[in-house]
Amino acid sequence: MKRWAEALARRWEAERAAAESAQTLAPADRWVAVACAVRERGLAHPHEYALIYGSPVPGHIAPTDTVGPASRVAWSSSTSSVPRSWPKP
Repeated sequence: MKRWAEALARRWEAERAAAESAQTLAPADRWVAVACAVRERGLAHPHEYALIYGSPVPGHIAPTDTVGPASRVAWSSSTSSVPRSWPKP
């Protein structure tokens, strides 16, 4: 569990750095920049990517108590960079 948390923290740090450097971009471009940073991190550290997102196993059905926490990882990536860039009403 400790390795997973450390890998996730490093992934989030890469995401935050990309979001900060893309602050002046349009929301869609900022989202793309963050997605590319997460992808680049995954390509550079495939063992950590597999640790975070798992490797598919044919026929395996994940226990229901693990689905929620796992979906939060993907959700944080897709939402963390864009809302801060939306104009305030």
